[in-house]
Amino acid sequence: MKTAKLLLTVMVGVMLLGAVAGAEENAPGERKQRRMQNREEARKGRLERMVKNLDLTADQQTQVKQILDTHHQAIENWMKENGENLKSLREQFREARKEKDAEALKALRKKMADSMKGRRELHAALRKQIEAVLTDEQKAKAKKMMGQRHRAVIGARMVRRALGQVGLSDEQKEKVKKIVADTQKSACKVETPKEKGELWQKAVKTIKSDVLTREQVKKFEEAMQRMGRRHGRMRLLAALDLTDEQKAKGKKIREKYQDKIKDAKGEERWELIKKMREELESILTDEQKAKAKEHREQGRKRLRNRVAEALDLTDDQKAQGKKIREKYQDKIKDAKGEERWELIKKMREELESILTDEQKAKVKKHREERKERWQNRRGRNGNRRNRENRGDREGRGSRRRSGRGGIDE
Repeated sequence: MKTAKLLLTVMVGVMLLGAVAGAEENAPGERKQRRMQNREEARKGRLERMVKNLDLTADQQTQVKQILDTHHQAIENWMKENGENLKSLREQFREARKEKDAEALKALRKKMADSMKGRRELHAALRKQIEAVLTDEQKAKAKKMMGQRHRAVIGARMVRRALGQVGLSDEQKEKVKKIVADTQKSACKVETPKEKGELWQKAVKTIKSDVLTREQVKKFEEAMQRMGRRHGRMRLLAALDLTDEQKAKGKKIREKYQDKIKDAKGEERWELIKKMREELESILTDEQKAKAKEHREQGRKRLRNRVAEALDLTDDQKAQGKKIREKYQDKIKDAKGEERWELIKKMREELESILTDEQKAKVKKHREERKERWQNRRGRNGNRRNRENRGDREGRGSRRRSGRGGIDE
């Protein structure tokens, strides 16, 4: 988890520079030359990482270099044929997003996906060609490296898009660009991924604290959460490999419940969500249900790891926390209503009892920030419904809102 996060922050730095590069008006020739240099450096860096991490033999190095050179040329040819069309589609997509045209966005997503099909096929061919050169042990290591790189690229893309949604001024773009450039220079002087990752983590924190306004930080964090949830859903759908019939049934089920869930609160809302999930799972095969369960468990594990890292939990605290969760999880699953919330409250109290005062303060701050974000979202999205139904809804769901979040999630 930590390695993936460090890789992610390194990729964030690289892509952040691209996010603000538009603030400087460079000549087309300069941009093209810089782009070519970046690709050449990326290709060399990829080979160097593979040599170091996979312990390639001299013969393997020669074969992999030839494969990468051929792939690079194939990508260049693909860009010449499809680059202008893809650029036009992206510009149309940005305009449709500004206009909030859902139908146009849906159609453009499909066109962009179709346009990128050839590039995806080139990358798939690259993986197969490289795997053919490797031993079984090297293949396992390479698969892990590619998975970490993919997560890093996705995370960096999310950060870039989130920054694009906060409304940076020209002055802010210049400040972000300087922070990224300074961090790149510092990153070149260190060797380990951990040190590089720590530098980029610091850079992102500096951007949030010294460049963005408080309102922009909120927008940035909310955008990251939205994209994180969407990426999680997409990852699940890809893993399940649904048929067209299942997709159609799933769409009808979601449409059946979505307005009801928006209008409901508290226990009523979670009962509706539970019913919708049960209906959605009913259309899955046994194999798909097993994959969905595994996906949820992996998500919980990732969340626990992030919390453990944020609080800097000791091994002893992690072990105690695991025992406490195991003690309560079946009871909470079977309980309903007030009984369920009492069990959650008891588990939370036991979990917090193993924390230091400093860790408790971090949990408290996290809950306050989460509550504030929730109230801001509700203020934007629910004002009209609240005015219409305030008398009927007052007070429901207060238990769910109070203090949710922390080490028990």
